Amino acid sequence: LTQLGTIGLGPIRGLYTASNGNLYCVSGSGLYQVSTSWAGTLLGTLGSSSGRVQFADNGVQMVVTDGQGYVLTFAGNAFKPLIGVTAWLGSTSVGYLDEWAIFAQPGTNAFYTSNQLDMSTYNGLNVSYKQGFGDPIVGIIVDKGNVWLLGSETSEVWYNAQNAPPGIVLSRIPGSLIEIGCCSPHSPQQILNSIIWLGDGKHGAGVV
Repeated sequence: LTQLGTIGLGPIRGLYTASNGNLYCVSGSGLYQVSTSWAGTLLGTLGSSSGRVQFADNGVQMVVTDGQGYVLTFAGNAFKPLIGVTAWLGSTSVGYLDEWAIFAQPGTNAFYTSNQLDMSTYNGLNVSYKQGFGDPIVGIIVDKGNVWLLGSETSEVWYNAQNAPPGIVLSRIPGSLIEIGCCSPHSPQQILNSIIWLGDGKHGAGVV
């Protein structure tokens, strides 16, 4: 192995290639843009310095979540913590579908979206709830135009029903309840045209 660069003080908490082609890294409490020569430019500071983070972007902005949220506007690299933002409810998981960022409210079966094409503003009406069972949402992953809500005991799938605002645009796919949950919010991944995650539920935890 050849070392290409050192970004921040570590630990490395997440890497993300955005739709603008740039590579971003969270190292310790710092959000960095990584150049083609593997040098890091500090863009902003998170309120935490350990634990995994998640990213999503809409081509104009990128959101980073660590429980709290942070938005980077690509033009000018303006960095904004989502502190005191109306209807921002926190999240450790984020997905993106059809111009909407999708978040799980920690410790609940509620999920919500940003405003359309704006990850820095939120509407208290853009909230819904995992319906098939009342277990809290552990993780979110978007695959093939569907939003998978992975709870602690069960999972279900939603899609963009283009519901007219105000309110969330998503609706649940009938019959999509899966009696397997998730034990790790960062385990859901897309691999070989499928999704995998670490399961949980009444049959036990930790099964892929």
